[in-house]
Amino acid sequence: MDKLTVGSLFSGIGGLELGLEMTGGFETKWQVEIDDYATRVLAKHWPEVTRYKDVRSVTSGNITHVDLICGGFPCQDSSDAGSGILRAMHSNSCQPQRSIGCLIT
Repeated sequence: MDKLTVGSLFSGIGGLELGLEMTGGFETKWQVEIDDYATRVLAKHWPEVTRYKDVRSVTSGNITHVDLICGGFPCQDSSDAGSGILRAMHSNSCQPQRSIGCLIT
Protein backbone atom coordinates (compact mmCIF):
# COMPACT_ATOMS: atom_id res chain seq x y z
CA MET A 1 0.00 0.00 0.00
CA ASP A 2 1.31 3.45 -0.92
CA LYS A 3 1.80 5.89 1.92
CA LEU A 4 -0.05 9.20 1.93
CA THR A 5 2.28 12.18 1.64
CA VAL A 6 2.37 15.02 4.17
CA GLY A 7 3.37 18.68 4.08
CA SER A 8 3.70 20.50 7.38
CA LEU A 9 3.18 24.20 8.09
CA PHE A 10 4.43 25.74 11.35
CA SER A 11 6.15 22.41 12.01
CA GLY A 12 7.73 23.17 15.37
CA ILE A 13 9.81 20.10 16.23
CA GLY A 14 7.68 17.78 14.10
CA GLY A 15 5.18 16.32 16.55
CA LEU A 16 2.36 16.12 14.02
CA GLU A 17 4.56 14.52 11.37
CA LEU A 18 5.98 12.05 13.86
CA GLY A 19 2.54 10.97 14.98
CA LEU A 20 1.32 10.54 11.43
CA GLU A 21 4.43 8.59 10.39
CA MET A 22 4.18 6.32 13.43
CA THR A 23 0.91 4.97 12.03
CA GLY A 24 2.89 3.55 9.11
CA GLY A 25 0.63 5.21 6.56
CA PHE A 26 2.28 8.60 6.01
CA GLU A 27 5.52 10.03 4.65
CA THR A 28 6.58 13.66 5.20
CA LYS A 29 7.66 15.48 2.03
CA TRP A 30 8.18 19.07 3.25
CA GLN A 31 8.11 21.21 6.39
CA VAL A 32 7.86 24.95 7.02
CA GLU A 33 9.39 26.33 10.22
CA ILE A 34 10.96 29.71 10.97
CA ASP A 35 12.51 28.96 14.38
CA ASP A 36 16.22 28.07 14.15
CA TYR A 37 16.25 25.59 17.04
CA ALA A 38 13.15 23.78 15.78
CA THR A 39 14.62 23.67 12.27
CA ARG A 40 17.76 21.95 13.61
CA VAL A 41 15.58 19.33 15.35
CA LEU A 42 13.64 18.76 12.12
CA ALA A 43 16.88 18.39 10.14
CA LYS A 44 18.13 15.76 12.59
CA HIS A 45 14.98 13.62 12.42
CA TRP A 46 14.02 14.25 8.76
CA PRO A 47 17.35 14.83 6.95
CA GLU A 48 15.91 14.09 3.49
CA VAL A 49 12.81 16.29 3.82
CA THR A 50 12.70 19.68 2.09
CA ARG A 51 12.36 22.55 4.54
CA TYR A 52 11.24 26.13 4.02
CA LYS A 53 12.02 28.92 6.48
CA ASP A 54 9.12 31.30 5.89
CA VAL A 55 5.54 30.29 5.16
CA ARG A 56 5.16 33.46 3.08
CA SER A 57 7.65 32.10 0.55
CA VAL A 58 5.77 28.83 -0.03
CA THR A 59 3.63 28.72 -3.16
CA SER A 60 2.04 26.02 -5.25
CA GLY A 61 4.87 26.60 -7.71
CA ASN A 62 7.72 25.71 -5.35
CA ILE A 63 6.39 22.85 -3.22
CA THR A 64 5.71 19.21 -3.95
CA HIS A 65 2.05 18.21 -4.09
CA VAL A 66 1.05 16.23 -0.99
CA ASP A 67 -2.05 14.33 0.08
CA LEU A 68 -2.30 16.01 3.49
CA ILE A 69 -1.24 19.43 4.78
CA CYS A 70 -1.03 19.71 8.56
CA GLY A 71 -0.13 22.61 10.78
CA GLY A 72 0.45 23.33 14.44
CA PHE A 73 -0.48 26.99 14.54
CA PRO A 74 1.20 29.04 17.26
CA CYS A 75 -0.56 29.98 20.46
CA GLN A 76 -0.08 33.73 20.38
CA ASP A 77 -0.39 34.13 24.14
CA SER A 78 2.58 31.90 24.92
CA SER A 79 4.66 32.13 21.75
CA ASP A 80 7.56 34.50 21.22
CA ALA A 81 5.10 36.69 19.33
CA GLY A 82 2.91 37.11 22.41
CA SER A 83 3.59 38.70 25.76
CA GLY A 84 4.57 35.49 27.51
CA ILE A 85 3.64 32.25 29.15
CA LEU A 86 2.01 33.76 32.23
CA ARG A 87 -0.75 35.34 30.17
CA ALA A 88 -1.40 31.95 28.54
CA MET A 89 -2.31 30.46 31.89
CA HIS A 90 -5.42 32.63 31.90
CA SER A 91 -6.34 32.27 28.25
CA ASN A 92 -8.45 29.90 26.19
CA SER A 93 -6.69 30.68 22.89
CA CYS A 94 -4.36 27.66 23.15
CA GLN A 95 -6.99 24.95 23.16
CA PRO A 96 -5.68 21.98 21.12
CA GLN A 97 -8.71 21.88 18.87
CA ARG A 98 -7.95 25.46 17.82
CA SER A 99 -4.18 25.12 17.37
CA ILE A 100 -3.94 22.00 15.19
CA GLY A 101 -5.39 21.65 11.75
CA CYS A 102 -5.21 19.31 8.79
CA LEU A 103 -6.30 19.66 5.19
CA ILE A 104 -6.62 16.77 2.81
CA THR A 105 -5.66 17.97 -0.66
